[in-house]
Amino acid sequence: MAEVTQVSVTDLNRVVRAIEITAAGVADVSRKTDILADDVARIDNKVEVVRADLAKLQAAFNAFVTEQRNANNLQFAATEIVRVRQELDEKFGKHAESRIRLRGILDTTDSGLLREHTVQSCSEQIILDTPEYWLAPCLVAVAAWISNEEELANNALTEAIKRNAAKTTLLFALICKRAADHDDESIRNERQKACFKWLKAYFDTQDPLAMSDKVLVVVNAWANNLFGEDTLNTCQKTFKNWMEVIKDETDLDENQLVEWKSFYEKQCVSTRDTYATFANISPEFPAADAYLSRINSIDAIQAHFDEIRYAPIDLNNLREQLEEQLNDLINDFDEKEKALRADERHFDLIKKFKGDKYTAVAVEGYELTQKASKAANFAQRLQEAVSSTDSKFAAARKTAIQPEFLGEFIQTSYKEYITEKKADFPEEITLKHSSFLGWTGKSRDGQNKKELTDSYTAHVNNKRAADVGAVNPNAGMKTLII
Repeated sequence: MAEVTQVSVTDLNRVVRAIEITAAGVADVSRKTDILADDVARIDNKVEVVRADLAKLQAAFNAFVTEQRNANNLQFAATEIVRVRQELDEKFGKHAESRIRLRGILDTTDSGLLREHTVQSCSEQIILDTPEYWLAPCLVAVAAWISNEEELANNALTEAIKRNAAKTTLLFALICKRAADHDDESIRNERQKACFKWLKAYFDTQDPLAMSDKVLVVVNAWANNLFGEDTLNTCQKTFKNWMEVIKDETDLDENQLVEWKSFYEKQCVSTRDTYATFANISPEFPAADAYLSRINSIDAIQAHFDEIRYAPIDLNNLREQLEEQLNDLINDFDEKEKALRADERHFDLIKKFKGDKYTAVAVEGYELTQKASKAANFAQRLQEAVSSTDSKFAAARKTAIQPEFLGEFIQTSYKEYITEKKADFPEEITLKHSSFLGWTGKSRDGQNKKELTDSYTAHVNNKRAADVGAVNPNAGMKTLII
């Protein structure tokens, strides 16, 4: 038998008291925990308040820093823009004077109110004050031209071309055009001849592999006779040389072939609906359709080029573009001056945005992007124009398809497009269909209609006879054996 341990009442009471003490301790701990939790919550609230206050302080500090930085930027920009403009005036003031005077001479000459002595006296000193600026000798040349001083005009032109041939030749081409527009018939032809010589000289300065889009404007004006009718084809040889250079240096022939054939193929119209029976009964239809669909596209292709060729050209818009080019030439800054003009614009933007340099730089970058022109060869410029559907490119599209430009490639690729499927056109058509009961026939021109009919009739009769003969009247019956 297991030994029995006896517990006295005293021991039980001691245990109960211990439990009660423990319970009281637990309760006290729980109470203190609740108090601690409340304290933590209060601390958390204070932390959030402190954090919010710190955030406000940080924002206020950042705003103060930004405001102070902007104020410093604004003050610096205000100081620098004065310095830059002083430097511009010191180094390039005579450049600005040249631009103003040439513009004034041209505008006043149109009205016939300018005296020769006034023109000469206002221009001779400028060329001495601007030893590198291309426009200064141009101003002297114009003045000498008005004053009928041929030797001085020629010397000034030689110097201007030496300084910048492209700008000088275009400037005088445009000036000659303006003069011819105001001349009477008796001297207009001579003026236009001079204009075409300047044009050719300008075109000769261009790199056909890196052509500005502005050159295309001048080419368009030439092609639409805004400089007069180039009866001597003065500029044709230059254009031909451009295309030859591009051919030699790029894959122009291949690229143009792919470009135009892709365009032609989009005009294809299948003849399946027109020749539905042919499509259903002849395995040669796909080969025939490949050629016929190209023949079907001729009218659409012709209509496309007729639309380009006969589209109305806004000649006034072209004239405005030429006038804009003339203004741009006169107002264009010398390369050395451009750096200072860029600084002036930079500080001017900082002032405009009240010292916010980041916004000013962003706007500056956007302006430079807008002015930037992606390098492209002359053929690419033409292709961009002819591929556009914008009405403002109507003149450029008309120019682009002319023989001396893309016309040669348009014709060559068209001939290949039309003829390349001709060799696959079937000389003989097979007539074959499941409803023909296994009969096939062939025809070259449909003239053997009777022979085909007779052949088909004989085939059907033979098949019917064979089918009838194959029927056994005793099929399925069993012979009775006795």
